[in-house]
Amino acid sequence: MIEHVECDHTNGFCVWKPLQKIIKDCEAYMFMGRAGTVYLYKHCDTRRYLNVDEAGKCYVWRQATHTYEPIEKESAVAHALS
Repeated sequence: MIEHVECDHTNGFCVWKPLQKIIKDCEAYMFMGRAGTVYLYKHCDTRRYLNVDEAGKCYVWRQATHTYEPIEKESAVAHALS
């Protein structure tokens, strides 16, 4: 479980390597920043997030606890595309 911190826009650079570990075609995503060790990507059409760390582990944001919790890759990708 990772607590939410202010997003770090990584000094104006987009970081794609974590997302590329999860999906091949990143063109449908926007890099939104970083919350701690989790990189945040928003799908252009669905507006849903795919949250990934540098190791390729996926996370889901839990509003009730204000934390990112681990989630299976398949579930994270399905959520972003739904």
